[in-house]
Amino acid sequence: MTGQPVSVHTALVYLMIVIAGSNGRMGTSEMQAIGRLVKEWPVFENFNVELLIPLSRDCGTILNTDDGLDTVLGLVQTAIPEELSETAYCLACEVAAADGDVDADERQILDTIRARLGLERLAAAAIERATAARLKRLPS
Repeated sequence: MTGQPVSVHTALVYLMIVIAGSNGRMGTSEMQAIGRLVKEWPVFENFNVELLIPLSRDCGTILNTDDGLDTVLGLVQTAIPEELSETAYCLACEVAAADGDVDADERQILDTIRARLGLERLAAAAIERATAARLKRLPS
């Protein structure tokens, strides 16, 4: 399974699962964000939503092997074309920020994802800032 190339949709789902589980647990807000993104974003227009859970399990299986994170990120890096690298990074940022905070583990994985996707730091910073601005809430 791990040596085979994956589709762009599979790679995008894997990317979101990686960031959602980066701190050792997948929270409800991250899982809800993944479901919403898959249903709403144009990049998933022809994606079969019923594949989301099986793909999530497949990703988890790979992540639980030796060098699992490196394997998954290698699959993502190979599958995502350059013209979708910013979109992929944006998806990762959306999931990371879904609970209202990007913690140190998520930040480290985002840095790794940025490097694997070949994004310039300035482009990544712009995406991160736009995500934070979009998800900002009024103070209580």
